[in-house]
Amino acid sequence: MGIGGQVFDAQSVPTKNLVVEVGGKLDGEALNRVSLTGIAPEYGEGGYEVYLSDTPRESSQALWIQIRDLAGTQLSDRLFFDTVENCERNLIIMNFVQAGSRELIRYFLP
Repeated sequence: MGIGGQVFDAQSVPTKNLVVEVGGKLDGEALNRVSLTGIAPEYGEGGYEVYLSDTPRESSQALWIQIRDLAGTQLSDRLFFDTVENCERNLIIMNFVQAGSRELIRYFLP
């Protein structure tokens, strides 16, 4: 089970070298994972992928994802998401798009 997608700037250009952090609890166990945009080209030029578990597990708003720059500056809020215990739906796709000139990044699910 995992989460993947891309990060885009305000002009919809894929962005590389941003830190993708995923944290929270899955089945009561702490989870903290990190990835970098641009390392998973199967999602696109600004692609990332984060491994969550070797089996699909159901959770409701227990995990979050956040984007930071390489200096650690927060570029998005922590966005909480759900997971399902279904082998056919065990990959969450989440893309981030910069909103205007602010350093706020919003997300959407394609």
